[in-house]
Amino acid sequence: MKSTPPIRPLWIFASLWSLRQYPTRHREWSWDKKFDAIRHAGFTGIFSPPIPALASRGDLRYLAVTSLDTPSKVKPALTAAAELGALAIDIQLGDYDTPLAEAVKLAVHIRRVAGDLNLPFAI
Repeated sequence: MKSTPPIRPLWIFASLWSLRQYPTRHREWSWDKKFDAIRHAGFTGIFSPPIPALASRGDLRYLAVTSLDTPSKVKPALTAAAELGALAIDIQLGDYDTPLAEAVKLAVHIRRVAGDLNLPFAI
C-alpha cells in the first residue's frame, strides 16, 4: 500500500528591496503600508536582512538574508535574525576573493552559532 506524502505549504516571500524608496524616494511608504501591500499582493512572508522594522510585520513569515565576511559579524547577524523570528537565514559567505581556507573556517563558525541559536541556514 502506497502512503500519501504529507502536504507541504507553499510560502511566497516578498523581498523588501522591491519596495525600497517606493513609490518615490521623497514619498516612501511607511513600513506598515509596505507590510499591508505585501499581504494584499498574496505574499506569506518577507525576505530581508534583519532590520528592527520587521518586528512590526504582524503575521508575515520572515526569511532572513545577510552577507558575512568575518567571524565577528556572525553572532550579531544571526542573533538579530533569530530574535525577529526568522524561519531560516540565507548567507552570502565571504567576498569574491576570500581564500578557501578562510571561507571554510567561517562556514564552520556560522554552523556552530546557528546551531546554538537553533536557526536553520543556507550558504
